[in-house]
Formats: sequence, structure tokens, C-alpha cells
Amino acid sequence: MDSPPNPELIQYAEDLTRSWNTRYTAKTWRSEIDDVQGSGPIHIVTEAICPNRYHVLVTGTQNTDTYYIDKLMYKRNAQGPWVKSSMPMSYQGISFCRKAPAETIDAARIRLVAEQLRDIDLSKPVIREIAGRKCREWTRTFSNGKVPYNYTNCYDVSTHELVQSVGGHSKATYYWNIPLDIEAPI
Repeated sequence: MDSPPNPELIQYAEDLTRSWNTRYTAKTWRSEIDDVQGSGPIHIVTEAICPNRYHVLVTGTQNTDTYYIDKLMYKRNAQGPWVKSSMPMSYQGISFCRKAPAETIDAARIRLVAEQLRDIDLSKPVIREIAGRKCREWTRTFSNGKVPYNYTNCYDVSTHELVQSVGGHSKATYYWNIPLDIEAPI
């Protein structure tokens, strides 16, 4: 019989599991992503008022500004004219808005998640302050057999909300349930 998961793995499983409820129950959210794509570095700011209002601003080597309001999309490239078109919400993949209720998370569920994660390569947690929030940072190392790949998540130490994810050339910072106003630009 395997020994129980160590306390650090239990803490990681709790952070990971409890962060899912933020995504299920968020009424608003904002993400800021820095990434490098084929055209070069970009910065993406995505804001959402659930269930059907989104604003996505891409700057850097790409420049687009897009609003999704219910079933309409308003988009412009660089500082060009706005173009309005019809688009079903199911088309765009930016939605963290869910219609699922928060899940019940107890010690048994956290232990079950920890058991499933037993064989991962996980760093010891580091407490950081990111975007004014104190968070517990975990780094998982994956390998494709040749090159290790690190993926780092930092979870708010009190709410377990995902504060930041870093992997490869991409860094995303998240803000949950914040005041937002998203209106059609034209």
C-alpha cells in the first residue's frame, strides 16, 4: 500500500482544486497575457462580464481590439474602423464563464486529487507577491523525453484563486470578480 501524499502535495492539490471554483463562480474576470508568437511579442488584455460580455485588446506586433456582446462582435485592426458582425458565443474560446455551480471541496476530494498527482515533478512552494496579492507559487516540470518544460502557477494564499500562470514564452495574470464595464464601441 502506498504511503499517504506528503503535506506539500496535499497543499498543491488544495490550491489547484479550490482554484477551479473561482472559474465556475466568477461574475467578472480580467487576464493580462504576455506572449511571444511568430510575429513577435504581444500583450493581450481580456475582460469578461459573465455570461456574455468580453473585451479583448491585443497590442505589440499584432494590434486588434475586439468586443463580444451577446451574439455580436465588434472588431478593428490597429486604429482602423470598427466592423460589426454576428457571431455566436460558442465560437470564441476565451470564456471562463461557466454555468456550473461551485463544487463541494472537502478533505477527501483534496486527498483524491493529491493521489492522482503523486508522480508529478513539483517544486517546493514559494510565497510571492504578484499584482498586490500574496500567492503560493508551484512549479511543475514536464519532459517530452528530451527537454524539460516548466509550468508555474501562483495561487492566492487565502482564496486559492489563480493569480498567475507562466509556461514557455507566456505569462498570464488573473483578476477575479473585479468591477468592469464592457459596452459596444459603436
